[in-house]
Amino acid sequence: MDTLQINNSTRKQKVDDDINLQKTLGHALHFWWLFLIFLVIAVFFAFLYLRYSTAQYRVAAKILVKDSKKGGGAPGMAMFEELGLLGGENSVDNEVELLKSRTLMENTVNALQLNARYYVQGNVKQSEAFVKRLPFALRITDLKEDSIQKPIDLLFSGLNNNEFKLVYNKIERKHNYQDTIACSFGNLCFSKLPEKSSGILEEYHIVINRPDNTVAEFQQKLSIAPTSKTVSTIDLTLEDAVPERAELLLNTLISIYNQMNTEDKNKVADSTIKFIDNRLVFVTRELGDVEQNIQQFKQRNQLTDLSVQGKLLLENSSDYFKDLSKIEVQISIIQSLQKYLENEQNTSRTIPAGLVIEDPTFASLIEKYNTLQLEKDRQLQTTTETNPVVQRLVVGIANLRADIVANLGTVKRSMEISRAQLKNRTNSFESEIQQVPRKERAFLEISRQQAIKQELYLYLLKKREETAVTKAANLNNARIVDSAKTQPVPFSPKRQMIYLAALLVGLVVPTCLLYGRSLLNNKIETKKDITAVSSIPILGEIGRSPYANALVVKDNPRDPVAEQFRLLRTNLDYILHAKSGGRVIMVTSSVSGEGKSFLSLNLAAMLSLGGKKVALLEFDLRKPKLSKYLGLEDSFGLSSYLIKRTNDINTLAQIIPGMESLYLLGSGAIPPNPAELITGTQTVELFKQLKENFDHIVVDVPPVGVVADALLLAVYADICLYVVRQNYTFKNVLEFVDELYQQKKLPNLGIIVNDIKKQKGYGYGYGYGYGYGYGSYGQEKS
Repeated sequence: MDTLQINNSTRKQKVDDDINLQKTLGHALHFWWLFLIFLVIAVFFAFLYLRYSTAQYRVAAKILVKDSKKGGGAPGMAMFEELGLLGGENSVDNEVELLKSRTLMENTVNALQLNARYYVQGNVKQSEAFVKRLPFALRITDLKEDSIQKPIDLLFSGLNNNEFKLVYNKIERKHNYQDTIACSFGNLCFSKLPEKSSGILEEYHIVINRPDNTVAEFQQKLSIAPTSKTVSTIDLTLEDAVPERAELLLNTLISIYNQMNTEDKNKVADSTIKFIDNRLVFVTRELGDVEQNIQQFKQRNQLTDLSVQGKLLLENSSDYFKDLSKIEVQISIIQSLQKYLENEQNTSRTIPAGLVIEDPTFASLIEKYNTLQLEKDRQLQTTTETNPVVQRLVVGIANLRADIVANLGTVKRSMEISRAQLKNRTNSFESEIQQVPRKERAFLEISRQQAIKQELYLYLLKKREETAVTKAANLNNARIVDSAKTQPVPFSPKRQMIYLAALLVGLVVPTCLLYGRSLLNNKIETKKDITAVSSIPILGEIGRSPYANALVVKDNPRDPVAEQFRLLRTNLDYILHAKSGGRVIMVTSSVSGEGKSFLSLNLAAMLSLGGKKVALLEFDLRKPKLSKYLGLEDSFGLSSYLIKRTNDINTLAQIIPGMESLYLLGSGAIPPNPAELITGTQTVELFKQLKENFDHIVVDVPPVGVVADALLLAVYADICLYVVRQNYTFKNVLEFVDELYQQKKLPNLGIIVNDIKKQKGYGYGYGYGYGYGYGSYGQEKS
């Protein structure tokens, strides 16, 4: 049993949900015009937004950089790498940071003068023009950046082939092309481009910004990232409203990046070559002196050749002398580097990298030192020495310089130990050489000095050639894979998303308006509005009559409204089937204007059409309307009976024209004390006679929410019909009526919903649109 109840409850909930969904959709469809208006407005504004908003384009480029782990070097460079001529290692991450650097972007902006923007006035808004398409060229020199506190506005207008007009600071002046125009922020020079002079007479709005602001703007728009972790390619993406400018900027950025890398490498190479050349001067002179000494020694001693013993000694000791010569050369280079570092004039210069001692720690320190020196030089091109960035670089350079000096000392001591060991090994040869004749021994000493100087000389020549080859092999660090190219469709604004958002707005706004309207609506609109606050049964629903006459059921018997009154009559017969004699049906409402008189008249007429004798009492003694509706005399009526001007109800009854069994008992003259008259004994006698003479008595009484007449007459009623009107009766009135129902002050109280408009989605599955399935059936022509 419990399972059956749960299943029934589930089915009922599903049916209620379906009804609510249908009702919601029906309500929305009723206001289809509202949705259409908002959709048209939203789409129109979306079109305007897309038409006049500034489109943003995405420009992309791809470069391949040399990476020591991932490859990517230029073809044919493997030979130089094997010879060790290409110096330091590169990595993709380092190159990405260099491409992102402010210095690189600043050089690009200054080279292209992108801090100057050009605009052309259109019909609605200004649009930015690409500098390469202008009929003139502007060159800004001696720019004083500190004087540009806010963007500077200029208005350029070409007058003829020789003159143009320029408006600056609201001052208009004429100038000739190629003239230098002195301004507070710098000098301007306009040049005419004959090949683009077709638009020379147009006005151009020129805006000059601070270069720093322009650099920051493009840095924010620029995106640089490695393509993946497995390759050495880098993707560069720039977003801009002028795609041609973005392409030019990216291509120029890559070009300046390559140029700066090449210049940095050449600086190190030039410094190394200069150092080697200085050393060669001294070594050449020393080697020449030694060779001259040998020549003089041979001439003086008439010595043509060494003895067999001397040759054997030289051959046996050559390997040791060679190693000793190398050590001497290394020590000589270290001493030269120490002097170079101790010289204060060289504190801002790079250390020659071509003479790197065969020590990995020293090589790493030299590479870091030169990198910081080059970075400091780049910073000093745009800032002063007091800049915090430059100060940090100076401190880092000083620390590295101290580390290099300390490392040189350590390497030198290590080599001096090695030299001492080699000298010890040659002591045995020295004793044998002592046995050689004096002249040969002296010659051996001079020859040994010649070997040392000659080894140093050859070593320096080798390094100089290596450095020269390295400089010649300094190709661009980045190879362009894809030049800057604009995507054909702007990425912003997104047309599809804008139109989709417009459609959503066109649907959501009217939905919210309708929902807000329903929340703010304090009048009865749907069946739920009644059942939510009242348990009174709804006995009938009457639609809005499209006719001017009040008696609808008589003049239009096949109208849907007439059918609704027939349904109401059936419901009343079912409720009052046990009642014998005259049935008293009282009709009231909460306030005037809810249609109780209209309902009373047509209900009485429908009852009489069923073959019953019906009396219609106009007991609204304060504001009677029935007599006026029917055009009948109202001077003598119920008020006359209540004040005992007559005791015969037949004298009050008037037959309604065309309705032989329907009688109207009018209100008569409006009395000053209706409530007192109703409580009199004549009222009891009135209903007694009516019940004896009529089958149904329909009583139209005043609104129960205004006066007490209805409550006084309720004691005579068998059933009370309470009329509420759609979109007219206030919801809070139902709470008062429900109290009357609970307290049983009105007998057999039932609600009649009046004036239901079509397609309002009031209640039931068919709603209060009274599309009750009759369709054309109820109105078909015979």
